[in-house]
Amino acid sequence: MKRIFMILFIVLLSATMQAQSFKAVCVGVNWDEGENCAADAVTMRNYLINKLGWDEDNVECETNGDATKIAIESAIESITDNQYNYCLYFHASHGWDNPRYILSGNLPSNNSISPYNLQSWFGSHQRYCIFIDACFSGDFILSLT
Repeated sequence: MKRIFMILFIVLLSATMQAQSFKAVCVGVNWDEGENCAADAVTMRNYLINKLGWDEDNVECETNGDATKIAIESAIESITDNQYNYCLYFHASHGWDNPRYILSGNLPSNNSISPYNLQSWFGSHQRYCIFIDACFSGDFILSLT
C-alpha cells in the first residue's frame, strides 16, 4: 500500500512540476542614439536562457519600435496564461514622474505604460517579479503595492 501511495505521490509531483514554467518578457527602448536600453533587454533575455536555463520559447524580447504598448500587453498576457507560471517582466527605458509612466516603443506618452497598466495586465497572477530600469522607477513601487 505504501508503494502505491509513493508512486501516486511521484506522479502527482512530476505533473505539478511540469505544469510550472518560467516565462519572461524583456523590454528595452532607447530614447537617444548611443543608449543601451534595448541592449540591456537582449542581455537579460540571453542571461535567462544561457545562464539560468530558461526555455528560449518562454522568453520574449521586445525592443525599440517593436516594444509597443499593445505588444507588451499581449506578451504579459501570454506569460500569465497559467497560474503556475513564474513570470518575470524586465523593462529598460525612460520614465517620468508626472504622471508616472515608463516609455514604450511608440510615442506619445499616452501609449506609454503606467503602474495601473502593469497591475491590470498581471491581474490576479501571484507569481511574478517586475524589474524596471528607468528614471522614477521607484515611484512604481508606491503605485503597485
